[in-house]
Amino acid sequence: MSAISLVTENRVKIVLKNDAVLEFAHAKDRRSTEWPTIEAHLSQLYTRLARVIRTPETTTEFDAMDKQQQDGLKDVGGYIPAILKGSRRISGAVEARTAIVLDADTLPSDGHLKLWQDWLNSFGYNALIHTTRKHRPESPRARLVIPTDRPMALDEYHYICGFIYCVLNEEENSIFDHTTLQAERFMYWPSASTDQEFWYKINDAELLHVDHFMSGDPDWRNSDWMQQLNSIKPRVDQTQFTRERFGDGERTATFTRLTGTLLAHGIDADVTWQLMDAFNQVFFNPPFGYQKFEHDFRGIWKREEAKRNGRTN
Repeated sequence: MSAISLVTENRVKIVLKNDAVLEFAHAKDRRSTEWPTIEAHLSQLYTRLARVIRTPETTTEFDAMDKQQQDGLKDVGGYIPAILKGSRRISGAVEARTAIVLDADTLPSDGHLKLWQDWLNSFGYNALIHTTRKHRPESPRARLVIPTDRPMALDEYHYICGFIYCVLNEEENSIFDHTTLQAERFMYWPSASTDQEFWYKINDAELLHVDHFMSGDPDWRNSDWMQQLNSIKPRVDQTQFTRERFGDGERTATFTRLTGTLLAHGIDADVTWQLMDAFNQVFFNPPFGYQKFEHDFRGIWKREEAKRNGRTN
């Protein structure tokens, strides 16, 4: 990214009547091994989210790029609205969440406007919504950021996040990327192509009150809709997820076993699933078989583990 000229729309400064102090982890890029947790005012976080970073390519040029090139442009640093155990972003490292973030990636035309209005009508708490990197007028994409009045334990987070997810989601066509339910999921700071529309709105209202929210359903762990949430929470059941994504049989068993091994050894969850996506292509190339796949996959895992332990050659 050092060779890319970045322009930040830095004149924006958000002032809130309902300000608060929020903790979140952040890093300069997605490959960072250190994600320190810091304290900042909510108005500062909102200001950072409103200051979109512009990269020099046009939307037409961006859309013509492959995923690796697009990811490089999108990677302008990121954050996790969470308190981490230590400073490594690995599976199980989240101690508490300080905000809920939902990505709506399959919206109809003007769907981002409807999503915002639905939030105001259904909940009305403090929140910010902004368009994301692949947002286009004919195919909107948006991110909804919802801070809470105190850090949420993980079970509280899954309950509240899942409740909002289910209420705002379209009944027939899911609008949300379900992977944003992951507690350790990081979010890029907003960026956009030079000619891309960037839109955001803020509801300067009271913050979502965690205790009041939870008290509305004393038996929330056993509620019917919580069972529905358990069926959509990403990667809770690795076998089910891999079967849905990659099909039945030996391939599913292989992916499930190797993914479990990677996650158990503290390899970053995003790295794990990116590797799976890449190596899934092996199965569409007849010269390659399962033995080569496992050999190559384990080799990458060992190299990744060595880098994390400071043993690179």
